[in-house]
Parts: sequence; C-alpha cells; structure tokens
Amino acid sequence: MSIFHFKNFDVEQGESPQKVGTDAMVLGALVRCQSPQQILDVGTGCGVIALMLAQQFKNAEVMGLDIHQKATEEAHFNFKNSPFKKRLKAIHQSFLSFQSVNKFDLIVANPPFFEQSLNSSDQNRNLARHEKEMTLVELVLKAKSLLSQQGEIWIIIPSDRSESITKEAEQSGVFLHQQIYLYGKPNRHVRDVLVLGKSKPVDLVRQSFTIRDENGSYTREYIELTHEFHWEKGGK
Repeated sequence: MSIFHFKNFDVEQGESPQKVGTDAMVLGALVRCQSPQQILDVGTGCGVIALMLAQQFKNAEVMGLDIHQKATEEAHFNFKNSPFKKRLKAIHQSFLSFQSVNKFDLIVANPPFFEQSLNSSDQNRNLARHEKEMTLVELVLKAKSLLSQQGEIWIIIPSDRSESITKEAEQSGVFLHQQIYLYGKPNRHVRDVLVLGKSKPVDLVRQSFTIRDENGSYTREYIELTHEFHWEKGGK
C-alpha cells in the first residue's frame, strides 16, 4: 500500500498511473480563486489536487474526473476518508464526453505532457502521460464550454508548449490571465502554470517560482507555499 500523508488527509496512490508529485503539489498550492462554488479537477488520478482544493476553498463542491477506472476508485476512496468527503465526488469518464448542468468557477488540470515521445510499456501510464486521448488544446477548449463567465482554468504544462497553446486558445476565445514560470532549479525553466479565462485581462500577470535551490533542497518559497498541506519535519 502506497500512502502519502498530508496534514489534513492521506492519499492512497497504489492504483493511480501518476503518483503524488511536485507538479501536483505546486499546482494545487498555487491556485488562487475568488470564492469558487463549483470546482473541477480534470484527470484527478488519486485525487490529490482535488483534496488540496477542497481544503483551500471551504465552501466549494469539488469534482474529480478521470478516464481510468482504478484511479477513479482510488480517488473515491481518498475522498470518502477525508474531512471534506461531503464536498467531493469522483467520476469515471472521458473529459471530452463529460457534460454538466452546472458551470464551474474553477477548472484545474495537470495533464499529459508528451505528444509522442517516451512511451511506457504500461498503457495506463501512457494515457496519464501522453496526449493520446486528448490534446492540450482540446482540453482547454472543452474546459471553456464548462466554465462560468468569470471562471478560470489553471493548467500546468511544459514551458516550451506555452506559446503555442496560448495562441491557439486565444483564437478560440480563451485568454491568458496569468503565467507563472516554474523553475526546477535556478535558471532551469521547466514548466509553466497558465491561468486562462473567457474575458480579456486588464493586466496580464507574469511571475516566477523556483522549487529547489542549486543543492536540490526545497526553496523557502516552496516550503511556505505548501506549508498548509505538508507536515513539518519530524511530524507525521
């Protein structure tokens, strides 16, 4: 049994193709939104981001959606054993075929990164890491159809994909509101968090965030960002 312990909940991750990782931690902790009521976590996996959002936004209903049956079952297990179980729901379905009567104020995704390279022999892991079932552009456009008028999409992607994705999204009426440059180490720009919405922003916000220092230790800004989720050193 593979369990990741947080301050306020535990995450069983033995069945999910993608485990709890730094990308999920950073995205879940970075998200800022003004009092969302309905939240959707696309490709929820073991449900870690959905759980983080449920902890952060105490009045929100959070839905985790995943195409993998076993991952969805695992997310459901983690949800029902959390303090936020009444506000969490796990759904087994393809995002592209997903329909909802309610619009979402916040849609979050830690999607597949790779278009064709680095295929794994594990087909479930391939689906989790590669754009075989849904491209990044398809994800953004589908999210637009489910988004409330003032809602936002938060998505983490490789930095070399950001320019093309934002250009294609803008052509379809989805505009970049914020871009957070993620550095694995100083001067090593590896990922971006893009914040997108239906309206054109008054001011486009760009900022940077560094996860580890040159020695490989977590930076102070990472520790402070994730403080409300991680146990202190020497804790549980």
